Amino acid sequence: MTRKIGSRLPARRIIATLMPLLAALACAAALTTPARALTVQEQGWQVANSKCHDGDAKQCELRDRLSAVLKRHGCLYHEDGDWWKCSGAR
Repeated sequence: MTRKIGSRLPARRIIATLMPLLAALACAAALTTPARALTVQEQGWQVANSKCHDGDAKQCELRDRLSAVLKRHGCLYHEDGDWWKCSGAR
């Protein structure tokens, strides 16, 4: 059996090999939890916190006000890494 130049057999073999791998990756992606978007308060806090570390006193005041809002919404501050975790519906 001779094969013509440009035969599709290698391409079919590659596709047949990759299909189970792609199916497994799709299943794994479906089982992972989706990324959670940050609220406006969390984003604002991060920006204000960064500018506060740069020495902007007004941003430190804003960060503290946003911290109070986040606490009222049931968010927990984590000092190791300087971040907030908000659970449930906000």
